[in-house]
Amino acid sequence: MKVKIIPYMEIDGVRTYPDSFIGELWMEISKLSRHIRDSFEGMNHFIEDMKTNSFLHIVYVDEELVAVFWLNNWKEGYAEMHYCPFKKFRGQKLVEISQEVFRQIFSWGVLEGLIGITPKDNPLAIRMAQKCGWSVLGELPFAFKGNKPGVIIYLENKGG
Repeated sequence: MKVKIIPYMEIDGVRTYPDSFIGELWMEISKLSRHIRDSFEGMNHFIEDMKTNSFLHIVYVDEELVAVFWLNNWKEGYAEMHYCPFKKFRGQKLVEISQEVFRQIFSWGVLEGLIGITPKDNPLAIRMAQKCGWSVLGELPFAFKGNKPGVIIYLENKGG
C-alpha cells in the first residue's frame, strides 16, 4: 500500500489542481460532514480559503483518491487538522492509511503536534481518531454552528 500526499499549492503560477477539481472535492466533503459544510459559505468560499488560509492536501492510496485534509491555525509547533476520509476504506485499513498520513506529516519536520475538534455527536469519528493514536483532551460546548459541542483531540509527534 503506497500512501501519497499531494498538496494543493501554486508552483510557478500554476496550481497543482484546478479549481473545478477542488470544487468537486467540496461537493463530496459537504455530503460527508455537516460541520465542515457549515464552516464555509459554499464552494467558492472553500476554494478561496484553501488558497489563502489553509494548506489543503489530497491523499491517494495506490493512485486512488481516499481522503483530503487541511491544516490551518498554525502556532509554534502545531496546527489544527481537518481530516476527511472518503467512504472507500473503513476499519483497520483506514487506521493504517491514516497513521501513514500522520507519520508523513510529522516527517516534514515542522510540527510537534496536531489538534482537531470533532463533533461530539460523531462518536465513530472520535473512536477512529483514538484508534489512530489521537488523544481526547476534553469537550468544547460551543465548538460548532448552533452552539453544538465538540471533542478536542490531539496527536503528538512521538517519532522525534
